Amino acid sequence: MLEQTRFPDAVHWARANFSGVNLGLPERSKRLVHSAACIAMQPGASFPTIFTKKDLRCFYDLMHRPEATHASVLSGHFTRTKQAMNTPEVILIVHDTTELDFTSHEALRDQLGPIGNGTRRGLLQHNSLAVRANDHVLLGLAHQQLVLRKPEPPNETRTQRKNRPRESDLWKQGFNGVGRPPEGCVWVDVCDRGGDIFEALHVAIKLGHEALIRACQDRCIQFTQPDGTHSAKLMEFARSLPGQVSDTVQVTQKGGRAARKATVQLAAAEIRIDPPKQLPNRENYESLRVWVVRIWEANPPTNTLGLEWVILSTLPTKTDEELRTRRDWYELRWPIAEDYHQAEKTGCSEEDVRFQDLATLSPSLALLSVVAVRLVQLRQTARAYPDEPATQVASELEVAMLQQALGVVTAVCTVRQFVRAMAKLGGFLGRKCDREPGWKTIWRGYHKLQLLVQGAQLHQQLLQQQQKPP
Repeated sequence: MLEQTRFPDAVHWARANFSGVNLGLPERSKRLVHSAACIAMQPGASFPTIFTKKDLRCFYDLMHRPEATHASVLSGHFTRTKQAMNTPEVILIVHDTTELDFTSHEALRDQLGPIGNGTRRGLLQHNSLAVRANDHVLLGLAHQQLVLRKPEPPNETRTQRKNRPRESDLWKQGFNGVGRPPEGCVWVDVCDRGGDIFEALHVAIKLGHEALIRACQDRCIQFTQPDGTHSAKLMEFARSLPGQVSDTVQVTQKGGRAARKATVQLAAAEIRIDPPKQLPNRENYESLRVWVVRIWEANPPTNTLGLEWVILSTLPTKTDEELRTRRDWYELRWPIAEDYHQAEKTGCSEEDVRFQDLATLSPSLALLSVVAVRLVQLRQTARAYPDEPATQVASELEVAMLQQALGVVTAVCTVRQFVRAMAKLGGFLGRKCDREPGWKTIWRGYHKLQLLVQGAQLHQQLLQQQQKPP
C-alpha cells in the first residue's frame, strides 16, 4: 500500500513540520506554517521576493518574537523526524559541522565568531541527519546546533583547554540531542575524524546508540590473541591486519581531486580502548570494547594518494558481509552531508539572510534548514521510487503544466519521468550521456514550475471573475 504521497505539496509539508510549534498563540503557529509554505515554493529567493508586503511584515514580526527561537522553530521537525526513526530498520545519524559565512553582513560583525582561518566571521552549524540505511533516504534533522565559535584564550595550558567547553563537545551534544532510541530501534552515529573523541564514543554507547567513527587519534589499545592480551598503538595495529575481502569504494570529487572508483582491501578486529590518562574525571569512564575496521587502497594509481579509512565500530564486524556493510555506511556520510550543506547554502541561500541580530537570524536559519531537507528529499524520492506514479510527488496540475511547458508528447507518468522533466526547466539537458539530474537543476525547475502553476491558478480565478454577473 503506497503512502498518501512520497513528496507532499508545500502547504501540507509546512503543516506537518511546523503546525505543532508552540509560539505562544495559535495565530503565530499558523503564520509560521504559511511562511514556511511560501519559502518552500521559492527556495533560494529573497524574503521580499517570496512574500507580499503584508506577509513580509508579518514574517519579520514573527521572527522578532521572543518565542521564535532556533530550538522552538525546529521542534516540530525534530518530532516528525524522530517518529520516522521509530522503526526496526537501521537508521544512520550522520553528524557533521559546517560554517555559515556572514563576513559581509556588517550589522552582525560584532555578534559573530571567527571561522575558516580566523579572518572571516560567521557561525558553526552542527547537523545530525537521520538517514534510512537500506535506501539512503534522508528522513530529516534529528538535531541541530547553532554555535558561536570563541577564540582560544591566550597562553592557555593543555589542562585548561581540556577543562573548558570545547568545540569538540558538539559531537557528544549532538548524540545527546538525538536522544535514546526506542526499544527495538538501531540508531548508528556516523562521524568523520572530528568525532574521534573518547567522551563522545562513551556517550553514544551509554545512550544505546551504535557508532561508526573514523579514527584520527593514534590511541593506546589492547587486543587479545591466543597467547594472551597485548598492547599496541591503534594505527600500527590496524595496518598490521591482513585483508579479509576485496571490494571497491567510490571516491567522490572534492576540491581538485577527480572522482574515481578505488579497489580496496577490508579488514577488522576487536580491540579495547581505555579512558585516556589526561581525561578529566577519568574515573567516571569505563573501558570500551569496539571493532577497528581498516579500508585501504593497496595499489593506488600513480601520483595519487591512496585511500585509507580506519574506523571504530561498536557493531561486531566479523564476516565479509558485515565488513561491506560498515564500508557502505561510512561511504554514505560524505555525499549526504555535502548535499545537505549545499542545499542550505546554495539552494536556500542561508548565508544571504540579513537580520540585524542573532536572536532574529537564528529562527530564520532554523526554518531554512528544514526547507533544505525538502530540497534533498525530492531527488532522493526520484531515485528510491522511480517507477511509482508521478502523482506521488506532484499534483495533477503540476504534471499538466510541466507537460505543456516542455511540449512533452509522451505523458509524464512516473516519478523519475516527472523529476527529469522538471529538471529540464532548470537547465538539465537530459542527453543519453547525462547522469541523473542534481538537486540544483531540479530545484531551479521546481521554482519555475511553481510560477507556472501560480499563473494557471490566477488565470482560472480571472476567468471565474469574468463569468460572474455584474
